[in-house]
Amino acid sequence: MYLEEIEEVQKEIQSLTGSIKEKNADLKIQSDKVESLMRDLEEAQSSFGAMRVEVQKTNRELTGKKARLEELYSKEAAREREEAILELISQQKKYEDELEAVIADFIERDNTGLTFEKKKDPKDLARLLVTRENGRRFDDLEIEARGSRQRWNRAMRAACEAHYDKKPVDKYERLRGLEAFVQHPRVAEMIL
Repeated sequence: MYLEEIEEVQKEIQSLTGSIKEKNADLKIQSDKVESLMRDLEEAQSSFGAMRVEVQKTNRELTGKKARLEELYSKEAAREREEAILELISQQKKYEDELEAVIADFIERDNTGLTFEKKKDPKDLARLLVTRENGRRFDDLEIEARGSRQRWNRAMRAACEAHYDKKPVDKYERLRGLEAFVQHPRVAEMIL
């Protein structure tokens, strides 16, 4: 009675032992596959991290290059603007010519019509005032002459910049400055 059961249990043990050996072999194969996949995953993760660092580095470099390109565009635009403004300025009347015209107008306005009034040449007066602005002394006339040219240069540049930038242009600022210079007591005394 137990003998049959013993035999039956022994067969089951043998069968289970064979099954365990097969399953252990399958488990070993699967374990090797898992280990291989883990190594591949680690390598892929390491490669992925290195690639991410390279992408970030390249993005920073690209951002820097784009910023440099914008800076160069801006500098080139500023250079072209400056060149165009200087060209516009060179096409305008010169300081000496406008000073001469303002002096001529001043003399004409002050002309009382008397035949014995001595008329001075506006061109000679303009030349004289220009030479005074280059003088080494610091008297009122020289300081005013230098200031007049500086104001005229700024007004001329501002007018040309406004024209280039398509903004309203104050066409008379430079002439108002010259008129104020000509009306300075020391200058007016020379002219009249």
